Amino acid sequence: MFQDEAGFGRINVPKYCWTGGGRPTVPCHHIREYRYAFGAVDPCSGDHFFYVMPWCNTLCMNIFLDQLSKQYEQEEILLICDGAAWHKSISLNVPANTISLLEHRLLLCQEIVQNKVRKSRQISKEVDAMESVEKERRLFHTSHSETTATGAYAQQPS
Repeated sequence: MFQDEAGFGRINVPKYCWTGGGRPTVPCHHIREYRYAFGAVDPCSGDHFFYVMPWCNTLCMNIFLDQLSKQYEQEEILLICDGAAWHKSISLNVPANTISLLEHRLLLCQEIVQNKVRKSRQISKEVDAMESVEKERRLFHTSHSETTATGAYAQQPS
């Protein structure tokens, strides 16, 4: 599953404007209201889990992970996260049925696997080449020993 957060909110700040006789004054108070949607989506099956939280921090991430773990308690969850600070926090509690990977670690793992595959392919090609050379050597020695046994290459007396 891939996990991310999104912030939704409003800030009520009036814009400057002109009227015929100058700038009007508008009494107001600043409103800062935010909500954060934490979500996880499985792109293969379309399964998804969303949870709305008041903040975006480690505490809320812990609650989200706990609820996600309860929702999918019979399954092992591989959760791919971006590099947000609360994903790397020491106080992050990852449930037992969840493995959390940061995207950059996933890319590193992918690179390691690709390098191992490349190396194994290269070794396979080298082994094939060595086997081919060995096969040719055996054929040469087999044909050479047959000709010397029949005396075809034996030196004629002068």
